Order: sequence, then C-alpha cells, then structure tokens
Amino acid sequence: MSQERSQLIQLAREYQSASRIEKGVILEQLQAQTGWSRDHCRRSLREAANPKTRTAPGRPSGSRKYSTSTTTALEQLWHLVGQPSGRRLQAMMSQLLHRLDRHGELRGELADNTVRSELLTMSSASIDRYLRAARANSTPQSQPEINDSLQQRLAENEPVKEAGMFRLCAAAGNNPESGCSHILSLGLYDKLTGWRIRVATTSASPHLLFPLLDRALEANPIPFRNIHVHSGSELLNFSLISWAQQLGVDVSPPNFATTNAAATRDSAQCNCHPYELAMYKREAQLQTQLWEVLDARHNYLLPITRAKYKVWTGNGSVRVFDNPLTPLERLEVSDNSVLSDGLRSRDELINPAAIAREVARLQAELALARAQHAPAA
Repeated sequence: MSQERSQLIQLAREYQSASRIEKGVILEQLQAQTGWSRDHCRRSLREAANPKTRTAPGRPSGSRKYSTSTTTALEQLWHLVGQPSGRRLQAMMSQLLHRLDRHGELRGELADNTVRSELLTMSSASIDRYLRAARANSTPQSQPEINDSLQQRLAENEPVKEAGMFRLCAAAGNNPESGCSHILSLGLYDKLTGWRIRVATTSASPHLLFPLLDRALEANPIPFRNIHVHSGSELLNFSLISWAQQLGVDVSPPNFATTNAAATRDSAQCNCHPYELAMYKREAQLQTQLWEVLDARHNYLLPITRAKYKVWTGNGSVRVFDNPLTPLERLEVSDNSVLSDGLRSRDELINPAAIAREVARLQAELALARAQHAPAA
C-alpha cells in the first residue's frame, strides 16, 4: 500500500470520529494538500473508511466454458448446414449429430463423445458467442438462403391452418461477374409447413418455365390447393392462371400494396434474347440443381417457428411463435397430410455432409460458368 493511501485511510478514521467543526478542518487540510474540491475530498474520505470488497467472479476473465475442440467442431457444423443463426443451429443440433452418426460422418473432433455432449448442452447465445470470430472471418455464401431465419412471419393477419396454400415468388438473379440479370428464379413456399420448391430458367416463357415446374412438383408431397402470387405477376399472369387451371388449383391475385416492387421490377429484366438462351442454359441448369440441394437441406434439416396468434399489449401486437420444427416435421404433424413411404425413405438418406459437398461442387461449377460469360477487363 502506498504512503499516500495509508495517510488517507488514517485521516478517514479521524474524520469519522471527529466533530462537525473538526471535520471541516480535516477537509480544508486535505483540500490544501491535494488540490481536490471539497466534495471530492469528502467522497474520498468516505470511500477510504469503507472500502468496497470485490467479490470473485464466477469465471476468471478470459476463461472458456467449452474446450477448443468443441469450438472447432461447432464451426464445422455451422459451415456444414449453411451458416445458420445460433437459435436455428441449437434447435437442430441433436438431429444433425444423429444424421452424421448414421451416415458415418463423425470425424475429427466430432468423433469425441465429450465434444458431442458439450455441443448438445450449448445454448443458442453461447453458439453465437463462440461463432463470432468465425462469422466475422467467413465470406458470405455465393448462394444465400432465401427466408433463412428461424421465425417465419406470415403476411396474413391470421395464421394459415391448412397445408397446400403456396406463395409464389419470382425474381431475377443478379450476376456480379457480368453485371447482367439473366436467370429467373421461381420459388413456391407452403405457408403452413414452410416446404420450399425452386427452379431457375433463362426466360419466363411458358414453354420453358412450366415444364420445369411440372417436374419439380412431381416430388412435392403436399397437394396444391391455392397459389398466392407474391411477385413477378407481370411475367406470370395469364400463363400462370392457365397452368394452374390444368392442375385444378386456384390462383390468388397479388397484393400490390405489399408486393416487393424491386424484385418484380428486376425480374422483368431476366428475359434473354434467343441467341443468349444457349449461352446461359448450362448456368440455369446448374442453378436449378443447386436449388434442389438447398431446398432438400431446408425441407429436411432446418427448423423454423411459425406464428400461432397475436397478443395485444399496450404497445401494440406481439406475435407468439410455436416450437421450432422442420418443414418435414410440420408436414408429419399436420392433420391433412400423411408422409409417403418414399418421403420417409428419402428422409433417412439425407446426409448433411453430403449436401454440403454437393453445394460446394455446384457452386464451383456455377462460378466457372459465370466467369466464362464475364466481360473482358
């Protein structure tokens, strides 16, 4: 302890037992010695007489609850399923480890039982905290997930209670290498289960687009009841109605007040000229294959929560969400859908590691195809 500190403590003890006049004298002496203000002298004497006892923290500064092996395994799983949020990764952790174990993909740190036990006990906040450095150093995926969030908010005031009410979105994919929007991505999303189907084409012409949708819908386990046009209505108006009538499906008109005008405007630019169709055909095929793989990951692996009802408070309405479930699990618990044997068999064959490898391969081929169309510097 320094000499100034010991003198201050001794003076503080005298200050406590002194009279009012003596306290004024002590304050004047301390003020003359230190140059402090009178209030600061009084506060310093009070703190020196009653020093605060520091309680030992629950965890030493800089310590980590989870080992380095667990953090490394967490980063591997995070990259494996497309870099989701901590809440989403924590909700799917048990099923993800079970699938990797079933397909013999538990290697490296994931082969340790202790590491897997720590991963299962890790909270969503801890996952985000331990992934902070990896998230800052990682590059964004070249094909980001659409609607990649745990909570799926509904456009309607009341939640959908029946499967088969699909929302249709159409938007052009911008190619940063060539600066040309020439690939049209069309997505169908079931409002109840979150089941997703996407295709890509070089043109919105009916003879190119709807055969792709027909092939994609052959494996769709949910019967179509209604299609709500969300964007791209200027490209898919009478053709979409005619196609839906052949399937016996009703079409709801888009709500122009809430339609994404930017996506709709951009989608009008993706119609290629006839001589460009052959150039971008391979790219559209690769994009469709990539959508199929990413949709399989979304439908079978990634959980979401859906809005159940609204609670009105003094500050407005608050949506109450249900427990996180994958679209496949929501399809299974819905009253009007029964999983077929083929769908169950495909669920058993879904391998998260194999999906990640296929996504990386298709993204590399797609980048190569786009580089061939990029303008020369």
